[in-house]
Formats: sequence, structure tokens, C-alpha cells
Amino acid sequence: LIDGLKGAADLNGQEVTLALWDERRGRWKVRLRTGEVRALLPWNLELLDEVKERPELTTFGCEIIGQLPLESGEVQYHLWPLVYSGILRVRIPERLFARLNVQFDRLYANARSSSHAPFLQGEMREGRQLTVKEPDEEYTSLLLACSEKLSKAVLGEEAKDFQYKLDTVWTVHQLAGDYNPVHFHNNARSHFGFSSFLHLQLPEQLNVGQAWVPKSGAKGYHDGMTSFIWRPDSGLCREHLENPGVLECELLEGFLYVFPQWVQHFVWPFRGPGERRTVAANISLLGPSERRGLQPAGGGGGLYR
Repeated sequence: LIDGLKGAADLNGQEVTLALWDERRGRWKVRLRTGEVRALLPWNLELLDEVKERPELTTFGCEIIGQLPLESGEVQYHLWPLVYSGILRVRIPERLFARLNVQFDRLYANARSSSHAPFLQGEMREGRQLTVKEPDEEYTSLLLACSEKLSKAVLGEEAKDFQYKLDTVWTVHQLAGDYNPVHFHNNARSHFGFSSFLHLQLPEQLNVGQAWVPKSGAKGYHDGMTSFIWRPDSGLCREHLENPGVLECELLEGFLYVFPQWVQHFVWPFRGPGERRTVAANISLLGPSERRGLQPAGGGGGLYR
């Protein structure tokens, strides 16, 4: 907790996260809830017994504060992004990462494992898409916790009226030439919910270094990448001062992505050897009507469009 500041008294009372101790300057670098980093003296910080995290995905909840240099001195500015929704990403524990890979090694090796392909649009002609009938308990708990956190960040106090239930889990064992076209997900319990994916294996040629490859010239920039389409692009994003409507995810193993099920996304094909292994899941967001046993229109469906 910030306390006793005189030069920036408006920061007093704010909860911050310690980022780094600056030995040379004798100050703590702290991160404000806005994302801004400040350097503060130790006696201006009070350690809290309990951390109260309140992420808020709203225009003012994502406020960024900075300093604008002028000839007459610096003035403070406030940057407010126009927030639409959000995606949550979390790095899973190493023990869970290893356990899931062992589980899905066995699933993939078993010729009798149930195919999930009839319910999916993925063009996995070389690889397989398999139903996970017994999801790992820790994985399930993490999915539900992430869904609740994202829901609260967007809905605030209204989120307390909802419950979260795991709907379906499946693996995607993608090989060279396989791809997943533009699609979104649904679930059998509710009109609303969350989807997720987690990379458990990536071929050596698919890595974060692709971010530095030119997007043009057939250099493989998009190979094996997952892209979210969260809004239509006009083609004039820079001129309109808009962020692109396509978000490309880093090619990293062990990161779980959770997002609203309406968000369209697609997976690019790749070249070369190796398996791109992903586990995906849908989570139902249950309001009062769904908890009373009402089904979505059409009986809940089952095809993940």
C-alpha cells in the first residue's frame, strides 16, 4: 500500500505489486493497478497482510497513467482504452503439464480412443482429434477458476449470479498440413460460456522466434499459429487509430488461454515434422434459467462451428 507520498499524493492509498528492488537508487519499482511502473522509497510502502485483487475489464478499469514532457515541465495524462471483452492466459504448473502429456500419449496411442472429429470443423487429415472422457481434476479446477476470474473481470458483481460447469474436453494432434478453419464454439448446457486451449507440444520449427520473421515473402510467419478474430478489420486500422481485430497467440507450450465462446479463431497449418498437441475445452456459464434445467435453443447442439 502506498502511504506518505507528497509529490504524488493522489497515489496514496493505492495497492501495488512489488516488481524489483533498485539497489543503486535504494527504491522499489512497483506496478500500479493501471500497469504503470513507479520507483518508490521503502518508507512510502506498507506491506498488506491480505492482497485484494480486483481486475476490471472496463474503460476506466484499464486506465494507464503517465507523464507527458513539455517545455514548461511534465504533465500527467490518462489513457483509457476502449475495452470490448478479454482473454485470460495462465501458465500451468509443471506437474500438470507433465501429467497431461502422459495422459494424452496413452490416448493417442490407443487405436480405440473415441474420435471427436464428428463434432469439430478441424481438417486433421494426418493427425487426430480425440474425446477426453476423464479430464484431469487439477486441469478442470484451473479451467473453472479462470472462467470465473474472466467473468468477474467483465461483469463485476453481476458474476456472482453465475455458475461454471465443464462441458466437453478434447485433444487435437495436428501434423503437417492439418489446419482448423475460422470457427467459434458452443456448449450443450447454456447459450453462453467460455472456450479454451492449451499447447502441450510444439514441433521444433514452431516457436516464438516466428514473431521476428517478415509477414510477407512466404517466410512461415503464420505457421502453426492460433489467431483470434475479435472484431472485423476495415483494412485502415492505422489511419483510424484502431488496434487490429486479429490477435495472434505466441507459440509457447504450457500456457492456457480462456476466452468467451463467441470469439472466432483459426489455426494455421505448418510444414515439417512433429506434432502440435493441444487440449481444448468448453465451459458452460450457467445463469438461473440454465440451473433450472432449461436447454439452449436447438437442444444445445454439439457441433463446434
